[in-house]
Amino acid sequence: MKRIITVLLSVIICFSLSVPAFAADSVTEEKKTPNGCLYSFYTKEEAEIISDRIADSAEYWPNITVDGYETVCAGVRISENPELANPKVFRKTVVKMVDRTQTVIENPTENTVLMNYQRFAGELAFHILAILFLDIFKDANIPDYNETYEMFDRADMNIDEHRLPQAVMNLTGFIVMGILP
Repeated sequence: MKRIITVLLSVIICFSLSVPAFAADSVTEEKKTPNGCLYSFYTKEEAEIISDRIADSAEYWPNITVDGYETVCAGVRISENPELANPKVFRKTVVKMVDRTQTVIENPTENTVLMNYQRFAGELAFHILAILFLDIFKDANIPDYNETYEMFDRADMNIDEHRLPQAVMNLTGFIVMGILP
């Protein structure tokens, strides 16, 4: 009788150990969101890799400002790069993207005006804050929600941007770049 109980317990233990292995097959990776990434912990190396990926996948194009100056714009989609909401990734990405804009124009002249780190960070921060705020209301059936979300999701950093005063964007960028790791 002791042998039968031992065999039976062995079978039960083996079965219980195999259940988690089957459960893991049905688990799918959850889609990252800016709200989820905001509080994620990234090591310095992980943040470096993520910021490289975002800066490399962003779009950069030369442009002429309203005042006739030569400049470079940069665009990134926040929904495709939700890690931008993470302060560590944000700061590293801003530095890399601004550095990249400085290489787009081969022969800059005195007629070339580019965004600095603070201006760039201020505008991108406002886009991310808007997305974080809009995510709260995604299930509220708000009219024109999708259009509004799309407007902020596609962050085109442009020195001619005037939805907010330049001083506000510069100050926001100065604060954000000064306090983030």
